[in-house]
Amino acid sequence: MSDNLASNDFVFLEPEPSGYTFEQMNECRWSRPDGSHCSYPFFGHELSAHLREYHGIRGGDKLRVRCSWEDCTKELNKGNLSRHVEGTHLKVVYPCGTCNKTFTREYNRNNHQAICSVQQQ
Repeated sequence: MSDNLASNDFVFLEPEPSGYTFEQMNECRWSRPDGSHCSYPFFGHELSAHLREYHGIRGGDKLRVRCSWEDCTKELNKGNLSRHVEGTHLKVVYPCGTCNKTFTREYNRNNHQAICSVQQQ
């Protein structure tokens, strides 16, 4: 697949103050060598596949890669790249279905929901 498959047929909204949810449409802001951005639309659950198929991010989870989201140059393990993009750049949040408290990681939200005081009242 090619980076030039970007579509401008989507409207991207600014995130709410609490951040994006995982189900929202996002715009890829991965920087290309020429300085432009990918701009391809994707849902949060498609991020790993998008990075692999459109930007060649492949290999074992311990492989060191550099984030190229906009001006980011952070180096990290490939296995942490999607979580980094979700939390740092997309501001993905996972809200508690009961009290609406938000979490940056799904497992923290799940742990919270198991003991949410609103549920116990």
